[in-house]
Amino acid sequence: MHAFDLARYIKLNPGSSLAALVGSGVNYTTASGARPADSFPGMMAIATGGSPVSTGVYFDLSYDRSLWPPTITSGPTGTIVAFNETIDFNPNALDGGGGLNENLMPRDPARGGAVVYPHNYLRVNTIF
Repeated sequence: MHAFDLARYIKLNPGSSLAALVGSGVNYTTASGARPADSFPGMMAIATGGSPVSTGVYFDLSYDRSLWPPTITSGPTGTIVAFNETIDFNPNALDGGGGLNENLMPRDPARGGAVVYPHNYLRVNTIF
């Protein structure tokens, strides 16, 4: 909700719960989302408090020079890292078709070729 929308709502609804909350709490009128903003970095900002710089996540699709491509566990490193709906078993199903397909996720040479899940990709301590 934008600060303007909240102020307007409170003006029109002075007896509301939101009006009481703003009256007794702190109203951050200049707060903004993570920038650049996209679903994965935005979620990381909400879950960790970290910006894209601190989490290392700038977009759903990125490139990492230190990881192996999906299903590869030797050789040169460098791969696209996709942490969006394309790594689901079924990207069209609400539950991902049963979860994340490990065969579509990058591998970490530093961990013996282990699958890199989204929560392993972050560079900060998190709630995960």
